[in-house]
Amino acid sequence: MPELSSRIILQNGNEVLMSRGDTGSIKFLGGRVKGSEDPRKTAIREAREEGGVDLGRIASSIFELPYQDNDPKRPSCWYGVNTPRYDSQELTVGDDVLDLFWVTLNQVESKLTYDKWKRHWSEKLLPALIA
Repeated sequence: MPELSSRIILQNGNEVLMSRGDTGSIKFLGGRVKGSEDPRKTAIREAREEGGVDLGRIASSIFELPYQDNDPKRPSCWYGVNTPRYDSQELTVGDDVLDLFWVTLNQVESKLTYDKWKRHWSEKLLPALIA
């Protein structure tokens, strides 16, 4: 069985929060689903661990985004939430994250590291976020 991951897009209007991992990869907050953990809870946990963002109080506002099945080694559950635009003092870089930064929606594809992520962004995620 492939390893499932869960990612969350924090969106403020025309901007989304992205991270640069310790390997240099640029992505959204998220990570591996542990055991039988609910993927939504994984996304909430990872936002806290990787960015210091506590989504617990607005968990009911988190919405499901299209599932990523174009990576057979690590399919991903995706979630989105509209949040305030946290500034650098409110964000806490954690775990395997070197940097957190806001990017406009039209810049995301050029920032993402892997082609499978870029395809999923342009074909499924972006249309769902601007709908």
